[in-house]
Amino acid sequence: MPRKNSLDAMTRWHHGQRSTASQMGKSIWTDGRTLWSYSTPLAVRCAAGIAVNATKYSSTTSTHQKALDAFLASELPGYTVVRVDGIDRGVPSVILANAARL
Repeated sequence: MPRKNSLDAMTRWHHGQRSTASQMGKSIWTDGRTLWSYSTPLAVRCAAGIAVNATKYSSTTSTHQKALDAFLASELPGYTVVRVDGIDRGVPSVILANAARL
């Protein structure tokens, strides 16, 4: 199961809520639509499902990605999930959403 701060960010993201002001811009946070690892989008909620960034970056981001996989499997098992590779660091979340074609 994800660490406490990861779980909090993922739960807020799932419910469309923003991270608290003190959490924004930390290692993992959400603006309510996108789950971020630092400045890189990890997952975007779209009308047709969830776009997940599968590109490998740092060890911290890899830890966030593994936690997200566990969260999706346990909390959102019926959602359509499209994994996208080759997303550059720090791109806007719309790039991830468009790449997933959701």
